[in-house]
Amino acid sequence: MQERSKIHVGLDVHKDSISVAVAEPGRTPGRLIGKVPHDVHKLLKVLAKVGTAEQLHIVYEAGPTGFGLQRALQAKGYSCEIIAPSQIPRRPGDRIKTDSRDSVQLAECSRAGQLSAVWIPDPDDEAIRDLSRAREDAVNSRTQARHQLKGFLPASRRALHRQDLVVRRLLPLAGDAELRRRCSPDGVHRVLASREVRR
Repeated sequence: MQERSKIHVGLDVHKDSISVAVAEPGRTPGRLIGKVPHDVHKLLKVLAKVGTAEQLHIVYEAGPTGFGLQRALQAKGYSCEIIAPSQIPRRPGDRIKTDSRDSVQLAECSRAGQLSAVWIPDPDDEAIRDLSRAREDAVNSRTQARHQLKGFLPASRRALHRQDLVVRRLLPLAGDAELRRRCSPDGVHRVLASREVRR
């Protein structure tokens, strides 16, 4: 019952801005308060106008901004949850997505108890996750480079083999002892030899 008497705040968080909406207890529809830059201090000023930290229940959608905002709000005493985008109920045929509508919908769904929060890892767990993802990316890049190199080598070997055949067939026809001496078995002067034969 105490959770329903709280003021529910929905945030639509982006890299540059945060849209703030409020759904107060009762059946009143949610309303948009405003849009602030992505700055915790400015957001705290807006939240202080809505109510105290004990009165507010804040939710926002998980995204590329990570868990920094949730940790900052929790350090200030606010109850804040992060919601998975797939868990937010959508009305059929509702295809219009704007920041203000998303924040109002989050606030209303939070008030109705329709949202389930995701698990928020500790900073140590998040560091281990980042390390394992970086290692996985490095292994995938190495594998891709190996496959590209293996795909390139047979083609280059075929090209070198063709060039060897051309030089071997033209040398007897050239009849030039100096040219034969330049085309040593290690293949250092093969390209020069083939150019001289063409002349």
